[in-house]
Amino acid sequence: MLAGCEVGSYPLDIFPEMHYQQSYRTQEPPMVPTPQGSVPTTGKEIPPNLAEAMGRENPLSDNADAVLAGERLFRINCAVCHGPAGDGDSPVARKFAESGVRPPPSLVADDSAATLSPDGFIYGVITNGIGNMPTLWKILAPDERWAIITYLRIIQASATP
Repeated sequence: MLAGCEVGSYPLDIFPEMHYQQSYRTQEPPMVPTPQGSVPTTGKEIPPNLAEAMGRENPLSDNADAVLAGERLFRINCAVCHGPAGDGDSPVARKFAESGVRPPPSLVADDSAATLSPDGFIYGVITNGIGNMPTLWKILAPDERWAIITYLRIIQASATP
């Protein structure tokens, strides 16, 4: 009977450690911080720097499926800045030019760095970013980056007279 007269949240604490533990609600991930320098069990890509990427060759250069995947990924990730045709004509490029900032370059012009450079260089730029271009290694898997390069080579070939 005296337990019913208690004023606290839990009138009778039989197992107090259960009531006052750090816990989380249903459908909420645990709030345990990830230890510094830990590596997920699924593995972790260590992105190459630009010098390391220069020596790499495109493993998907002759893959027709990579061209289709690359086109889709190019439209999602690259066309906003470089234009749907890769010619540098986009709303973002115009805003950059109006603001006095160097706009994203054409990727299909005969004298562009993208046309004159090896696939490994472009892979390094997509991975690490350059200038105002952000790094994309966290959102694009290595095969997706190579697929974009495969598609880019196709549109470069069709843009050249």
